[in-house]
Amino acid sequence: MKLTNALWALLGVFVFAGVAAPGGAQAEAERIGTIEATIDGEPGRWETLFVPVENSFSATAMRSDPLTFFSILGFPEDGRRTENQLIVEFTLMGDAATTGENPIVSYFPDGMYPHYTSSDVGEAEVSVRRFKPPGDDAEGHVEAEFRASICRQESRTEAPDPQTCRNVEGVLSTSLAEQEM
Repeated sequence: MKLTNALWALLGVFVFAGVAAPGGAQAEAERIGTIEATIDGEPGRWETLFVPVENSFSATAMRSDPLTFFSILGFPEDGRRTENQLIVEFTLMGDAATTGENPIVSYFPDGMYPHYTSSDVGEAEVSVRRFKPPGDDAEGHVEAEFRASICRQESRTEAPDPQTCRNVEGVLSTSLAEQEM
């Protein structure tokens, strides 16, 4: 079983969530975008963030022409940073492409495990409405719709259970930082 980018991103969440400002206070995060989705009919809103003190973005694009790999990590709007994350990942083949390749949608209701993912057993689709690539000192932007069947995964060593799937669909609109390869 593979460790998806979503899991690596979530590992970064714990660093991202605990960023301390000088004096030990929680660092301020700036909203750079939103994700609106329903999970089995329950609506939710998440935000993508930038933490200036760490120069850390939760929405990134990693380019290796002609491919662009996206990782978009949404945090709940209520300020929690270690639970209820929603992650949408996909690849575009060329800047004009509108269909996300190899999409993975993951939902982490209570932290790392258990969580729900479309990786390995679920199905996922991403349709890109607008994409502006990040460039030299310029933020990029992406707007997309996504739909997936996400299945519960109890631990890193267990495969997701296809009997426990939930449907998720939504839209996202966020600024993007360029991530180095």
